[in-house]
Formats: sequence, C-alpha cells, structure tokens
Amino acid sequence: MTDRVLTLDALCAVLVDTLRETNASLARDVPLARDAGADADADSNAGSDGAGFPYRIERETKYALRTIPYSAFQHVCRYQLMELRFSVPCCVVTRRVGSTWQTVLMLHLPAWWQRLGRAPVCRGMHIDVRADADAPIALRFSPIERIALPRRGDRWTLLLTQNQKQTLASSAGPATETPPTPSRAALHRRIAQWLRRTFTANEIHDDTAH
Repeated sequence: MTDRVLTLDALCAVLVDTLRETNASLARDVPLARDAGADADADSNAGSDGAGFPYRIERETKYALRTIPYSAFQHVCRYQLMELRFSVPCCVVTRRVGSTWQTVLMLHLPAWWQRLGRAPVCRGMHIDVRADADAPIALRFSPIERIALPRRGDRWTLLLTQNQKQTLASSAGPATETPPTPSRAALHRRIAQWLRRTFTANEIHDDTAH
C-alpha cells in the first residue's frame, strides 16, 4: 500500500479553516434580534391580533387570548467556537524524503520488518486551534502506549518543519526511534537474506511444478 504524504502545516491549515467556516456558518444561521430591525419592533408592539404566538392562561377570567411576539424568540447572542482540539496517535520514525533522511510522523505502526532492532517511539500529537489568537495553532506531543496506534488502515505520513521537530524533541522521552545496534543490524540483514532465499526458492518450485 502506498503511503500518503502530507505536511503537518497543511493539516493545521485545514483545522484552522474548519474552525473559521464553522463560526461563519453559525453567524449566518442564527440571526440576532437586533438584526431583525423594523420587523422586531413591529412584532414587539403587536397585540392579540398581531403576529406572534397566541396562548391562554388557565383560571384567568374569560380566558383572554394573549400573544407573545415572534421577536421574543429571537436570539440575543450567537454561539461561537473559541477553540478546537485535535489529537491523533502517531509513530516517530526516520525515513528518506527525497535525498535526505528526516524525522517524520506515521499514523500507523511501521511494518514488522521495519521494527526489527528498533524500538518505535509512539506519541500523541495534540493540535489546539484558537479562534481569537495571534498564533492560532499550538502544537504539543505526549508519550502514549504502542497499543494506541492502528496496525491497519490508511498509511499517512506527516512531514515536519524544523520548528515542529524542535517541539517534538522537547517532549518527554526519546524524540525518534532507537537506532539498531551493530548486532541487531546484522540480525536484520540475516533475516532479510533468509526471506529472500525462501521466496526465491518458492518461486522456482512453482515454476518447475508447472
């Protein structure tokens, strides 16, 4: 399965746009009472024969019909999302990006053969998006258990800027996966060679069987 590569900046930009579009939708869908203008004034002066919600009070003499003007049901304030918090488990690994090796975030555990001799570093990535702030994005990382990462699903890889790498490095625990020791690296090579020989032998056997 091909990895899908996305920059963390692009993900943050989507979250910022989502917060702004949600607040804009709330402003459009919930008109204020003062925005009604002359209609609200007309309704507030309406009597029993004016526009409004009619009702009667029990035990009142003659059950007089009363009316609540529709403007009384208008909102006097608007709701607004002040903050959006987004968290996702990820794995910190070193991968080749272009011609260089970089620290990246994967939203799934690496394949088992990529974890041989390497201890995966699992982090919870927390993105706080604030509506009214000079810096709308606040990024932080926290240690999480390895079991929190999915083993299947879309293979997303997030690329980090230098500042984001520094934020990751300042979090508790190791900032990247443990490099394999020489003995473990040799074991990794021997297992890879054994797998290649095994698959090659199976292919030859299948060809001769036909």
